[in-house]
Amino acid sequence: MKNEEKVLAELFVDLKGGKKKIHNWIDIATKCKKVCKMYGSTRMAAEKLGVSYQTLRTIVSLLQLPKEVQQRVKRGEILYDAAYRLLMLKPPEKQVEVAKIIANLPSHQARQIIHFAKVSPESDLGDFAKRVTQKESRPERLHVAVIPLHEETYKKLQNYGRAEDKSVEKLIMGIVNEWLDRRQVVK
Repeated sequence: MKNEEKVLAELFVDLKGGKKKIHNWIDIATKCKKVCKMYGSTRMAAEKLGVSYQTLRTIVSLLQLPKEVQQRVKRGEILYDAAYRLLMLKPPEKQVEVAKIIANLPSHQARQIIHFAKVSPESDLGDFAKRVTQKESRPERLHVAVIPLHEETYKKLQNYGRAEDKSVEKLIMGIVNEWLDRRQVVK
């Protein structure tokens, strides 16, 4: 009984013990599974631990990940949220492949890559991961100006645009930029 109380106490501290960041979710999942067996159900164990049934069920489900992925979670290379989301991927080989790519990435990037792997299983995951992990450049601020054009003027722009293989919008932007450059106006 003392061992059971010790496991309960450790889990309570791990799950409810303040703002301490948990890195080893696999050990916690293993302890949670023991507590579930001890009380005969996940619901009873959740009540004893003071957590929701869903939370406890989610934590225990991490033990369904392939061992290689569990090791990455144990070392803190993959965070809890990403580890849980990896379970959505099938087969286990896909989970291992994605786990290697998302190791040590911030949560938001890991989530994007996992989602992409789920919705586009045949696409090049490595290429997508490179795009996601590239330093984000500041988005350029664009302003929209509505320009009233007579039908005849618009048709001329369309014809000229077709010859240049450009849309009317790009054509107008080019004309404006050329005009500004000639006037040496600071952009």
